[in-house]
Amino acid sequence: MSRDTIRLPHDAYRLLQTLRAAGHSAYVVGGCVRDSLLGRLPGDWDICTSARPDEMKALFHDQRLILTGEKHGTVAVVLHGKPYEMTTYRLDGNYHDHRHPDAVQFVDDFGTARAMLFSPEVWRSFFKPRYRRLVQFAREQGKAVFFHTCGYAAPILEDLREIGVNAVWPQLTAYDMEELAARLRRLGLACAIHVDRANVMTHGTPADVTRAVHAAAKAFDVMNGGAYFYVETDNGFPLENIRALLEAIGAYRKEA
Repeated sequence: MSRDTIRLPHDAYRLLQTLRAAGHSAYVVGGCVRDSLLGRLPGDWDICTSARPDEMKALFHDQRLILTGEKHGTVAVVLHGKPYEMTTYRLDGNYHDHRHPDAVQFVDDFGTARAMLFSPEVWRSFFKPRYRRLVQFAREQGKAVFFHTCGYAAPILEDLREIGVNAVWPQLTAYDMEELAARLRRLGLACAIHVDRANVMTHGTPADVTRAVHAAAKAFDVMNGGAYFYVETDNGFPLENIRALLEAIGAYRKEA
């Protein structure tokens, strides 16, 4: 097997194509990718996808399914006697024991820069009960739950708190920052803060970056808890802006 290619078994390819034809993104992940790149023959093929368990079950209802991992977001489809695990996208937190995550982060984009992509009622009728089950399971295992959504999602913040989410990572440019900070404090939701990447970090000056950090720190009162800075860099960020970001945030770490 070439180290430059990944040759998918027919059944794995069929699963990917079915998910993609239904409008979902889907990729092979994990050990099968590692083994393929090392020139080894993978023993298992795992898939991650934007589809949720209910959607996966509907797509493959005519196949034998293994649902023991459904609460984790995993559905296994058995094809020709071999199970293929498909798992909904999520991000895990730190692994202090190198095995079990301290937290789980769900990632879904529900809004544009000014409004939700659909009505809050649609979100509550379709997404909320499904996320409730996933969040409840994570909380029962003693894990904190973080939720990231790009775009404006203000109408469902109370819903996220109600189903057990501990912290959110919002797209700050879609909100009035001070209003959002006050609302999250009332709800008891922690907040991950990041400086505007599309404009300030990419096209601004180091002084702009520093001012943005200080404005966010003040609005969210980071020195008194309930909010923290999340740092993520892109290739388009000037190095001097990255340095300014880290130095400005570092000043708050030293004060703490």
